[in-house]
Amino acid sequence: CDQCFTTYRVRATSAAPYLRSSALAHVISLLSVAFLVLLGALVPFGVELHFFRLVQLHSTWTRAWWVRRASRGLLLTAAAGLYLHFQVLLRQDRLSRDACLRCLAISVAANGPRIFRLFAVAGVLHYVGFTYYSVRVHMKRAMLQYGEVLCAATDWDS
Repeated sequence: CDQCFTTYRVRATSAAPYLRSSALAHVISLLSVAFLVLLGALVPFGVELHFFRLVQLHSTWTRAWWVRRASRGLLLTAAAGLYLHFQVLLRQDRLSRDACLRCLAISVAANGPRIFRLFAVAGVLHYVGFTYYSVRVHMKRAMLQYGEVLCAATDWDS
């Protein structure tokens, strides 16, 4: 220390390896995304049928109950991801925001409602990325609080 000239040492706690682990961050992120998908699958409304009709997806496999439930959960995840993406977009400067919104309007006009398939995939991917980023931020905060212990030089040996 520059003020009291005491020598301090830092010792890692037993939680430190876990808080530094990127594998644990991946597992927590995937579990939280899976929880949201399962939560969305329990929604009682037939949202996926309207989505299938909107994007002109007519296939025999969309009639299976588990495909419809999984689609319902993924649509909720996609909606959450698009919501988070638009929140970030609205915080940007006006030039970037307007350029992005123009590109969005042009892609919808050029491709029709089938472009919402791409939006659904982009929403899910954005939600996964946002979840991983949030988990890493919380793990770093926990590392600062619980990952290391300051010990005085005299306390180190005891």
